[in-house]
Amino acid sequence: MLRRNRLSFMEERLRRLEEQNAYLWQEKAFGIEALDAAASLGHFDTSMNKLEDPLPILQETVKRVQGLIPLKAAVIYLVGDDSSFYPAYCSPPDALPELEKRVATLIEDRTFVWAIKRRKPVLTEFREKRAPLLLHVLSTISRTRGMLVGVMDKGWEDISDYSLSLLSVALTASAGALESFELYRNLRSLNRDLSSKMAQLEDSRNELERYHVFLEEQVETRTRELAQANDEMKMEIAERMRAEEELRSSESMLKHALEGVGEGIWMWDVASGEVDLSPLSMEILGCAADASTCP
Repeated sequence: MLRRNRLSFMEERLRRLEEQNAYLWQEKAFGIEALDAAASLGHFDTSMNKLEDPLPILQETVKRVQGLIPLKAAVIYLVGDDSSFYPAYCSPPDALPELEKRVATLIEDRTFVWAIKRRKPVLTEFREKRAPLLLHVLSTISRTRGMLVGVMDKGWEDISDYSLSLLSVALTASAGALESFELYRNLRSLNRDLSSKMAQLEDSRNELERYHVFLEEQVETRTRELAQANDEMKMEIAERMRAEEELRSSESMLKHALEGVGEGIWMWDVASGEVDLSPLSMEILGCAADASTCP
């Protein structure tokens, strides 16, 4: 009898050990799968520097989350420039109005704010007949990027701790991808601004070069005109000097001619007021000895 009881005890203990061993092997296998999943969830294959908007990141995020935790619907809120949350992507789209109403209630009772500060999965509304909501913030070291709100397809008791931990890994990676996208977008914007300013600078430089050439042409033209005017002035001065010299020569010749004329002739220069008299005229006027005494 004692031997039979002992044998039964050993068989029961062996059965429990086998169950425990099977459970541990199952946990080990699940842990390995979780590590593999964490490795794949920790990064995005999308090239952030080629994206024009964050929609592909949000779509991939919801897809990964639904692969970890069954959700009827999910919406991702992002933080806008004014620090307010806005729905950026919802799957399926027709679930958005109802989700927005439920999120408004969570904001009013400050559950939404509590989920942001907690930085872990938050399950809400267990006592209501509606399916509970799953909230998880999307945040990096630098700032909060958004919030995932999902409608549970099953009860929270059916969700494993591994799935919740992997959810945090996936959403942390998503937040990092969103931050990288924003950095690349800002960088592209800065590059566009820089390219625009460089183009403006190049246009200004070309315009300055054209203006410099224009000024050189103007200076060259003005110099040529001044040189031509100077040459013309020199020629005019020389011409006037020759004319004056010819005039003086003509006056001298005229005086000599008057002196040799045997007639009473006098010449009056209207411009200078000078009067030249022939010798006979001076003799007639009685001032043959001194022309200055002639009346």
